[in-house]
Amino acid sequence: MNKFSERAREALETAQGVVRRGPGSQLGTEHLLLGVLSLPGGVIDEILNLMGIDKGA
Repeated sequence: MNKFSERAREALETAQGVVRRGPGSQLGTEHLLLGVLSLPGGVIDEILNLMGIDKGA
């Protein structure tokens, strides 16, 4: 994991946590998406804000 940026590692750790808390055991794209969406202040937040989408809703 040394080749990943700090934010990528954070997203991956969040995704792994989601898998651990759920009924499954495989890390999928849906878990990675949740990990990326959980990062505050990123480009995803900017895009969603421009589209008028509230992540917290």
